Amino acid sequence: EERCQILILMAMFFCIVGSSITGASARDTFFLTQFNKSLLPLMFAFVAGLMVVVIAIYNRIAANIDLVKMIIFSSLFFCATLFIIRLNLNGFVIPVFYAWIDVIISITIFQFWLLAGEIFNSRQAKRLYSIIGIGGSIAGISAGYFMRPFVEKYGAKELLLPTMLMIALMAVFASLLNSSRLKKIKTSVEETKTNSSKAIFDPYLKSILFMVCAAAICSRIIEFQFKITAANTYSSPAQLAAFFGSYYMYLNGTTLIMQLFLTGFILQRFGILGGLI
Repeated sequence: EERCQILILMAMFFCIVGSSITGASARDTFFLTQFNKSLLPLMFAFVAGLMVVVIAIYNRIAANIDLVKMIIFSSLFFCATLFIIRLNLNGFVIPVFYAWIDVIISITIFQFWLLAGEIFNSRQAKRLYSIIGIGGSIAGISAGYFMRPFVEKYGAKELLLPTMLMIALMAVFASLLNSSRLKKIKTSVEETKTNSSKAIFDPYLKSILFMVCAAAICSRIIEFQFKITAANTYSSPAQLAAFFGSYYMYLNGTTLIMQLFLTGFILQRFGILGGLI
């Protein structure tokens, strides 16, 4: 009875990872080839500030809206904004595009895992999340493989078209999963009400916050070094976008091997803590 849900979630995660790769490759290509590379740290700060504002607005809107409806609404909104950006992709729009892609990636990813959490319990998650993650790895390999010939034929700007298509498909897959999550929501609504009064400074939440901050700092430092090196090596937009495609293909191929043979085994044998270590 889990197979249909797993397949739809895999397809949805495929779209999330695929759109993040094509969108991020396009924004990195345009920014690194048309702006001074020394501005990259300022962009990281701009992304962080924009994320705070957007998440605050998102939380206010999402508080009174069903999750699936919110996914559909945000997917359509993201597609509309990317379409407008594509028509005006020059000048100050490029830094805005750079930051907006990060917002889209962050919101779609946490929406996806919230939805998955409403369908599967923690015991099921240990067994199934690594399988669901395979959809993302396949997306990374596919997007990376096809990105080079796509960019050579149509240009880096047109990467926004498959990005918008995959974001729109997220709304379709979320709608298909709506009936699966309703059964669980009905049984857990009382538990949610009783737990809603927990303090935000719960030690558990503070520990997770610290982990997320540490991971974000490390990843930003590595990302800065990686992008500067790539921009110094490849000067033209087509070359840089093609490089990102090859990079994501090999990266996700390695990730797929880990998810197939290591992740599930580690989580089931050693638990979450063992996996983190």
